[in-house]
Amino acid sequence: MQFQRTNMKKHQILFLIIFLWSCKKDGENIKEIVTYDEPIKVELFASDKEILNNAYDSTYSFPKGYYRENNLEGFIYYENTISTRTNEKVTIQLHTNDKNQAKAWSELSNKLSSQYRELLQERETEKYFEFKRVELNNPRGILLSRVHKSSYFVPTIDANTINYLSDEQTKVGIGILNQRPISIETSKHFIEYYLSNWSKVLETKMLELPNWYQYNIKVTELVKADLRGCDKVKVWEYNYFVHKRTGDVYYDRTFIKELEGKCW
Repeated sequence: MQFQRTNMKKHQILFLIIFLWSCKKDGENIKEIVTYDEPIKVELFASDKEILNNAYDSTYSFPKGYYRENNLEGFIYYENTISTRTNEKVTIQLHTNDKNQAKAWSELSNKLSSQYRELLQERETEKYFEFKRVELNNPRGILLSRVHKSSYFVPTIDANTINYLSDEQTKVGIGILNQRPISIETSKHFIEYYLSNWSKVLETKMLELPNWYQYNIKVTELVKADLRGCDKVKVWEYNYFVHKRTGDVYYDRTFIKELEGKCW
């Protein structure tokens, strides 16, 4: 009897180990793995004068060395659940490793759009599939329809909706970085690529925590006055985190300060 109980206990333990391994294998990551590190506080170095200059300088977008795509012809648009009407309740950018699926989403989005655009060119990189489209009666109306490659990044929230989240929200997960190996350099490159449609990036700093890479980004926001009044210039701090092992990506946002801008 004692032997049977011991043997049964061994089988139960073995079953539990196999079950947990199976869950991880099937992509159901057990969230005990992802523990949050205490972020490093990064002070704002820019003076009020520099902040105001940054906000009003129409030629400035990013600091030197920040990721950018050169010689782009057209507006970048990542196809999502709304543009393709695959899910009209939430807006999540789409991803696949199948070029035909990516093209099908681009075609569907184009068909559902109020403005039809003819397909001119197709290309792909390690990060995305791209379909260059142009308006029939407007040669300058070029759209770069893109779909993320799952092998690079699996999004869980649309980058374009980030600024509309409430100020109280913290640790907002945006997806999984699947590129390997994950390093401080690849994490920085990914975050800047992910946020490449941003402008007015004031300061950045890359940091390493025990389990995460932390990218501190400070941006300015110009709020124009209505009719007579003064503009407002807000400074926000974003911290993006990439887990060194799992590739989980999340961010948090903090309001830093507000300055009075030009008065009209």
